[in-house]
Amino acid sequence: MKSARMALAVPAVVLAAALSFPGCGSRGGGSRGGLAAHDSSFVSVTYPHDRSSMELSVARGRIVYGRYCAVCHGENGEGDGFNAYNVKSTYGVTPTAFVDSVAFASVPADTVLAAIRDGGPAVGKSRAMPPWGRTLTPGDVIDAGEYVRSLAHPTRKN
Repeated sequence: MKSARMALAVPAVVLAAALSFPGCGSRGGGSRGGLAAHDSSFVSVTYPHDRSSMELSVARGRIVYGRYCAVCHGENGEGDGFNAYNVKSTYGVTPTAFVDSVAFASVPADTVLAAIRDGGPAVGKSRAMPPWGRTLTPGDVIDAGEYVRSLAHPTRKN
């Protein structure tokens, strides 16, 4: 009888431990109307007190970008991420290269935010770009947008 209780207790402890790590557990947003749960991995980032709010937004955006965007757009925003081949073969388009300052620097900030939040079709682009507005918080969308825009502006600090 005691070994049967142990057999049930061990998986419960392992499940509880796994759910306590960021990124584990439900991805559906739970009971908050489909919004993403708070991700504690972003909270642990600290910044010097003398940085401007734009620099902080870009720094936070780099984290969001690395987690959600780099897989297609590439680590450096060159449109060459791990999944770029699949996007090209499935949709016939390549992910946008944000470092192309001629093509991307003139894109308005609200268009960048709409593309991140609502997906490519919302701004006349490919459906290969998914909407992230139900996954990311509004602040994460803004920060990711600032980071993406900073890639096309070599003079802006990352």
